[in-house]
Amino acid sequence: RSHAERVAEVCAASQRPEERPNMHQKLLKVLDRRFKSPVRAWPTVLDPKAKGKVTRDQFLLSCSVAGFTGSSTALANDLKLNASSSVRLRDIAPEAIKEVTGFKIGALEQLKDKHGPIIKQTEKTRRLTEEQFKEMCKEARFRGSPQRLFEHLSLPGHDKLSTKTLRVLNELQSDEKALV
Repeated sequence: RSHAERVAEVCAASQRPEERPNMHQKLLKVLDRRFKSPVRAWPTVLDPKAKGKVTRDQFLLSCSVAGFTGSSTALANDLKLNASSSVRLRDIAPEAIKEVTGFKIGALEQLKDKHGPIIKQTEKTRRLTEEQFKEMCKEARFRGSPQRLFEHLSLPGHDKLSTKTLRVLNELQSDEKALV
């Protein structure tokens, strides 16, 4: 990094929180723009070894790889990370976990198609389009955003949602584990 970038980072880290941009929000915008969701970004670039958590230094490096150009120091401060901290998906995207949990509690068991309830279809895994998923959510009277859920749950790079993903989400106790 250039001297000017290092000076800007130190200055940003020393500003009062209300005076500087929120780097956590900036990171979420980068992940949404590049991966459609922080949930999709997690296994793709932030935790590619699927350990469920990463060290602070691994996380900050991965954020740079993901396209985050803001201050790493300010991001660590925004997320209250110290040198020995671990970072999990729930630390960076609690809203996404909440959205998925709301779906699991309120509509997942009611999702069905011509073959019956999705979570009971174990013989064959199918890939649902966003439109198919939205229609199922509508019929299940899901009150949240089917589009946002699709972005969280769909396969990176494929724009399809596997019915296996929905079954795993239903079976696991921890919604975060189902997402990572």
